[in-house]
Amino acid sequence: MKKRQSKSAARRSGTEVLDLDDYFPYWLASLSGLLIQRLQVRLEEKTGLTIAEWRLMAVVACNRNAQAIDISKLTRLDQVAVHRAVKALMARRLLRREECADDKRRKLLRLTAEGWSVYDQVLPTARDIERDLLDLMTVPERRSLRKLLGELYRKTKSEAP
Repeated sequence: MKKRQSKSAARRSGTEVLDLDDYFPYWLASLSGLLIQRLQVRLEEKTGLTIAEWRLMAVVACNRNAQAIDISKLTRLDQVAVHRAVKALMARRLLRREECADDKRRKLLRLTAEGWSVYDQVLPTARDIERDLLDLMTVPERRSLRKLLGELYRKTKSEAP
């Protein structure tokens, strides 16, 4: 990342200013944003999906008992974004709600046959983006990165409100 200011300029009136180039959460957020932008361009070209819609579809595909209320936790999207994505995917007939056999009050989200077809179109693109990134590392580096990120994720998740 390009330096924004010199270390001496990192102080204003005696108060330290956060150097984003040395701030790990900023690096992760920036990398995530770049990867999301890359995927968004490809999603729009292939399917017209938004990132929120794709994330919702991916979570529903992986979680047979997913409810709309769970999606925001699983995707880290706010409830308004989840509601919009559910509504849009249902309007396109890519997603449907089903009653839960155990509890009729619960509504489970399911991909439709057409939803699975779109999912199958997008999955190789998502995998290509992942592969492009991982190909920059050796196999041992990948293992180490996955282990470290997994540990950071578990620790952060356990401390989340």
